[in-house]
Amino acid sequence: MKRIITLFSAVALFTTLNAQEFAAIYNGEKIADGATLIVNGFEGTTGIWQSNPSIVLTASTDVNVGLKTSYTDSHIQFCPKAEIEEFGGCIPPSKMGDLFIAQKSFDMGPENSIDLAIHWADDMENLGSPTKPNVLSEVAFSVIYHTRTVYSFTLQFNSNYTAGIDNVADNGNFVNLAAGNILEYNVPAGTKLDVYSLNGATVLERTINGHGSLSLDRLAPGVYLYKAGELSGKVLVK
Repeated sequence: MKRIITLFSAVALFTTLNAQEFAAIYNGEKIADGATLIVNGFEGTTGIWQSNPSIVLTASTDVNVGLKTSYTDSHIQFCPKAEIEEFGGCIPPSKMGDLFIAQKSFDMGPENSIDLAIHWADDMENLGSPTKPNVLSEVAFSVIYHTRTVYSFTLQFNSNYTAGIDNVADNGNFVNLAAGNILEYNVPAGTKLDVYSLNGATVLERTINGHGSLSLDRLAPGVYLYKAGELSGKVLVK
């Protein structure tokens, strides 16, 4: 009888896990499970860099979940805020080897989403610092439900991610979208170029060499992210 009860409990838990759906929404689009999202936003004059627009976690039914972030950059803080809370609060991290781990449990559901509010500040003691975040400062984010990771994505802060401005490195290399959906570049030979949709799906992969150009006409109109060696940013295909 105990085995039967255990089996029924396992089936019920598996069914509940599959019925529950989580989604992190950025700029009106769902971040795909396992995807990497590149952001560069600035919040007021406080010297705190964060995703802009914000990243909001939703759940399909009422549930209690664990939210966990892990990162190696000590300038990062995890300050989630639920809609039912008047104010959010930053979660003190624990140090595990090279990683900082910050985690907390939340009750959430269809009427109670959570603003993830992952911040980067040059100096947590002096939040007025204007310093931009380092390129590729990363935060791994996980939703934990009944001890199991059911949804995850990686957030990258990138100071080169600025719409409408040429992305030029200190060594003169650049990637820029010119008129007519033509992506111009000047990069080292053998540079791998990846173009992603906002939900993290790869839509184009190429190996590019030196100074040249590439047409993006085959892509549907919209905003895309790219990474070419040390350069990464956003392009608008019309």
